[in-house]
Amino acid sequence: MVAAKMEHYQFMKIAGDVDVTWCSHEAMRFAKNMGFDDNAVWSIGIAVSELVSNVLKFAGHGGLTVRRILTPKIGLELVVEDDGPGIDDPQAAVVDGYSEGMYLSDQDPVVPRRGLGSGLGAARRLLAEIIIELRPQGGTKIVGHKWLNNDNPFS
Repeated sequence: MVAAKMEHYQFMKIAGDVDVTWCSHEAMRFAKNMGFDDNAVWSIGIAVSELVSNVLKFAGHGGLTVRRILTPKIGLELVVEDDGPGIDDPQAAVVDGYSEGMYLSDQDPVVPRRGLGSGLGAARRLLAEIIIELRPQGGTKIVGHKWLNNDNPFS
């Protein structure tokens, strides 16, 4: 029996709504091939779905790179990049209820395509960490990690 060759990384363009499903599916397949258990695979899929949805909502297009990393631990790295307007307050953006530069309340009017302000917070909880970087040329870069063989299902 010949072992399947493992890719070290995969890049996917983000350009339309179908890419939310495509990127999520491909990241899950990549994670499964790395040996992540089903709970971790689904956590990665949901986190990717949230991150890619944000790219479409706020920037219109971008890219996702999924890669296997060996240091500081063995794991999976997600890098989502776009050329959108950026995130005004990256620390606030990972707090549930914060969307489009403000905290949402029950009194806010319903606005088409506005989220609930929980996407980045969900990604932060589902992955071991996320790092939000504002790119000097404009746009946002978000790096997330999920470690292999960790006792904590949310890291």
